[in-house]
Amino acid sequence: PAIIPGQGRQKLTWIWRMSGVDSGGDGTDEDGVRVEWCKARAHAMRWAEEVELLHEEMCHVLQFFQWQASWW
Repeated sequence: PAIIPGQGRQKLTWIWRMSGVDSGGDGTDEDGVRVEWCKARAHAMRWAEEVELLHEEMCHVLQFFQWQASWW
């Protein structure tokens, strides 16, 4: 699998590469895919929140530097 920028060293799990969902017909494969999808979605949402927090933090840093420059 190709390395996608922003993914670090995370390796795509086998469940995303399988050739058919629910190959046994018992519903377990499909449940596994749902679990993996939920975990991947939660991971993406955490990163999106981290980016938002970093942006807000940087705005606060810039405001502080502007205040400090005017104080001098």
